[in-house]
Amino acid sequence: SWILAALILSPVGFVQLGYDAARLDHVNFVLAAAAMAAVARGWLLPAGVLLLATVLIHEAALFYAVPVVAAQAWMRRSRSLDLILTALPALAAAGSLLLWGCGPCRLGLEP
Repeated sequence: SWILAALILSPVGFVQLGYDAARLDHVNFVLAAAAMAAVARGWLLPAGVLLLATVLIHEAALFYAVPVVAAQAWMRRSRSLDLILTALPALAAAGSLLLWGCGPCRLGLEP
């Protein structure tokens, strides 16, 4: 579809490919586009799972993918359940990584 092509070929994605060939940012762009397509079709839970994968690949997706897809889900029907189904899996994973991953030592919570 056109949104997938726009995300992959955009200057942010295409120009940076030469510098970040080993990183998985382009995989995140494709997963974010797939999540947007899932929301457009009304598949909210699969969109949430795709967002979960984007956050686990690179945490920056919390800032460029999760808000966009959550806003798209909200605009679709303006229901809180839509936001929960799309954004909660990714936010829960990020919170879990913060609490039980490397976060406790940085927050001074580890004895």
